[in-house]
Amino acid sequence: MNHPDTTAAGDDRSDITSRFIPAPRARVFDAIADPMQLMRWWGPAGFHSRFDVFEPRPGGRWIFTMHNAEGQDFPNLSSFTAWEPGQRVVVRHLNGHLFDLTLRLEDEAGGTRVHWRQQFDRLAEYQRIAGFVRGANEENLDKLAALVAADPAGHRAPGPDGRRLVEVRSYRLKPGTLQDFDRVVRAQAVPMLREWQTDVVWHGPTAGEADGYTLLRSYRDLADRQARQDAFYGSPGWRQGPREAMIGPIDTCLSSTLWLSPAAIDELRTPAAPAGSTAPAGSAAPATPAAGA
Repeated sequence: MNHPDTTAAGDDRSDITSRFIPAPRARVFDAIADPMQLMRWWGPAGFHSRFDVFEPRPGGRWIFTMHNAEGQDFPNLSSFTAWEPGQRVVVRHLNGHLFDLTLRLEDEAGGTRVHWRQQFDRLAEYQRIAGFVRGANEENLDKLAALVAADPAGHRAPGPDGRRLVEVRSYRLKPGTLQDFDRVVRAQAVPMLREWQTDVVWHGPTAGEADGYTLLRSYRDLADRQARQDAFYGSPGWRQGPREAMIGPIDTCLSSTLWLSPAAIDELRTPAAPAGSTAPAGSAAPATPAAGA
């Protein structure tokens, strides 16, 4: 059952609804914050999306294209004017129809109430498409509820056997490039990976190797790894951002994978000292536990 929010200014040009989802608030917000999940439920029935830029923070950009069953493309340019983890997100839509969309989550017995308010800039525009907007928003919430019901644990959960897949990516860099490479990783690549909800476990210079660098990431399973890396490395944000600055210094790169328990993964999360600094004890690349840990 849906319950509109309390009356407020602009309600005459707003579609206001809500949906109860029988899942914890953290799980519901995870389906909003994780772009791989958001792509699966965002848009009316029959639509799917491809994200180009996703920056979940106040002032961050959200650029994506929606595709319908007939093969039509609908480019969307938006920004996040509010991002309050676990509580509230406000999206400003900047092309075509101009509106503010507010999603607000609150605890309710047995689950979470998702409040949805789409306020258009112009009354006439809203009145012209109000019927479509109402149906589309309800379909959005249908898809959100279905996704959460089908995957109650969310993307941070371990795989079926209780372990997660850890990818160990080992780089050998060209002589003299380690410090610049490390700066790009810390300042650009890792923050971007985390905005795409990739679990970056550890990164830093490889102990005992003058030109070595290690990056550890964890995934739910092989399919999750493939999907997340395809989406991230295919995004314009990566291709037009730090990609060239990272690829240039790399001489060779080797990736290996192993399955670890969440507890073993947490033991690897000791922050590394920046390249070229005096490393405190315990900041070198962590020893990787046995695969069965």
